[in-house]
Amino acid sequence: MSTDTSEKTTGAGKRFSRRAYVVIALLAAVAAVVIGVIIAEYFVSQPSFFGAYAGLETNYQTLDESGHNDLTCNDCHVDSRGILVAGAALVGDFYGGLVNRPDEPRFI
Repeated sequence: MSTDTSEKTTGAGKRFSRRAYVVIALLAAVAAVVIGVIIAEYFVSQPSFFGAYAGLETNYQTLDESGHNDLTCNDCHVDSRGILVAGAALVGDFYGGLVNRPDEPRFI
């Protein structure tokens, strides 16, 4: 019985190649980015995201107290740059705001 654990094997006794590790690492990285973007897109589509900015707090309070408080921002606001560019900019605001939140979003 061998106690050498330096070789990685599959259930069939074959060694994983370096290429398999690279492919698995790339797939994991892509999955992490996609999940990170989906999470950020969800939060930036909520009015409460903009309510956290001092410059937009009054607007958020007005919306929150109105009959439209169940709408998301994207239900009314359409960005002229297109949904992908605007969404990417807001994802940047989301993650940038975790470190340092300005009075208003930088990219809208």
